[in-house]
Formats: sequence, structure tokens, C-alpha cells
Amino acid sequence: MHMNLKYIVPLAILLVLIGCAQEPAQADKNSLKYFNAQYGIELQYPSDWIKVEEGIAPAIVVFARQETGTDVFIENVNVVVQQLTEPYTLEEYSALALDSVGQMIQGYKLAGYSDATVAGNPGKKLEYTSTTDAETVAFMQVWTIKENNVYVITYAAGTDDYATHKPTIQKIITSLKIQ
Repeated sequence: MHMNLKYIVPLAILLVLIGCAQEPAQADKNSLKYFNAQYGIELQYPSDWIKVEEGIAPAIVVFARQETGTDVFIENVNVVVQQLTEPYTLEEYSALALDSVGQMIQGYKLAGYSDATVAGNPGKKLEYTSTTDAETVAFMQVWTIKENNVYVITYAAGTDDYATHKPTIQKIITSLKIQ
């Protein structure tokens, strides 16, 4: 099981990059409701972001914003729900997640790690950057465990745009409801 968990966080990060290839949506500042009955989650996302639900496993959904101008990275959010095959405390899972990210992400640099509330449950928040030859990308991940399922939301953006869209991402995270 420990080996399986080592791949959840990096896979979530790879899914963030998938959002880079998506088409833009119509501009609209209203929020839309996303509901997934299979995983019992609901959240609000900007209506001018696209939603992708197919071909993105292990994520169940990716939301992406089309960049304008010279930006080459599309801000995006993905949601992963993973059933644990054995019980983990939040602290145990978090230790594995931190170890996994630190080992598998190129140019990893920790920016922050703290307690969080995710859908009314105790959770964790991790912020870090990944630097490659081409670009530095900033990430924020929040997660919680409920009824032996891990719920992970990952936000990724180019470092120039990360802070600009962080309030929108906070609204998405705050709107999350787990049944």
C-alpha cells in the first residue's frame, strides 16, 4: 500500500499538466456547480474555466483556465479521490505524500506546509514549486481523509500567475462538500 500512495500525489501533479492542452471556454464570471454522485463530492468552479472528466485518471475532474497573451501555462485544478486499501491517519498519509513529492518532482522546493480544513474535515495544505529548464510552476495541494478515502485538490499555475488566481482557488476549495 505504501508504494501505491507514493504515486497518488505525483499522478495528481501530472494531471494538472494535462489541463495545458485544453480548449478555452466562454468568458463568464459566474460559478458553476460540479457534482459527482459516484464519489459524493460537490464544488463550485468559475464558469469561464473548462471542465474535463474523461481520460484523466486518477483524477475525477480537471478544471482549467485558458491563458491570454504570452503565458504558456494554463492554471488548473484537479480533484483526486482515492480509496485507501488500509487505514491511514491524516498524519501517516501526509508523511507519505510529502516524501513522495520531494522525491519525484523535478526541482522541488517547499514553500509551505500547514494544517487545513477541507470540506469541514481536518486536512493538510502543501505549497511548493517545481523548476525545470523551461519554467517554474507553483502548486498548492490540500487533502483530507474521510471514511477511508483520500480527497486531494491540486492547483497549479506559472509562478507569475499563482498569486493572482489563488483567491479563486480558495473559493473552489472552500466550496467542496463531501457526502
